[in-house]
Amino acid sequence: MQRTINHTGRRKIESKEVQIHLHEKQGEKLAFDVDFSLDVQSLPSKAAIYIEAYRNNTLQRFCFGSVGHIKKPDDLSLDQLDLSGPVLFRIRIVDES
Repeated sequence: MQRTINHTGRRKIESKEVQIHLHEKQGEKLAFDVDFSLDVQSLPSKAAIYIEAYRNNTLQRFCFGSVGHIKKPDDLSLDQLDLSGPVLFRIRIVDES
């Protein structure tokens, strides 16, 4: 029998809690939009929300404020990534206290 110990209290963010949509307007850079429907009851309200877009060795991080006060950045363009293939995303919710 295998046991798992979760010392950090880490919880998996379900795909239904964060929806990411890529878009590219004519003549502009690739960008994304995000819709949050987080289960805020199980998360600390002061925890920071980061979305990381990555492809191979390139990574671009965006700060979305905190769980209690989500604030979308003004610029969500993916201008620092290797766009030779599909872009992947990670959502990190970090209790920085």
